[in-house]
Amino acid sequence: GDTQYKDNGFEIRSLGNIEIIKGDLGLSSTKIRSLGKLKKVEGDLWFSATHEFLLKTGFNIETLSPLEIVTGALTVRGISLKSLGSLQYVGKNLRLRYSAVKDLGQLEFVGGNLLVSNYNTINYDFSKVDVRGKIRR
Repeated sequence: GDTQYKDNGFEIRSLGNIEIIKGDLGLSSTKIRSLGKLKKVEGDLWFSATHEFLLKTGFNIETLSPLEIVTGALTVRGISLKSLGSLQYVGKNLRLRYSAVKDLGQLEFVGGNLLVSNYNTINYDFSKVDVRGKIRR
């Protein structure tokens, strides 16, 4: 998503055959379509961008599948991601504020707080999720 390369065709479309990232993964202003074969992030995962990108362009990814585990925090913003898909475990805070996520998918555990926007709370079934912190609207 680096602005230096934004118009030369070097956008990340997929993470390909990567299954585990041992550290943080931040995706910023990229038109990524797929996490490839990614199953685990051993750190934080975040989707971020400028306000304009998040509201107008957005990422091209709609689900986090096949991702299952994020040992750190997960932050999702923007209009494109609709489902957490196969994600089961978030070790720290899960931030869904200002996102279009309507489906918590297979989520079972959040080790910190779960932060959501009021306009999206009607879409979520929290009964299947063990939230160790608080659900904050």
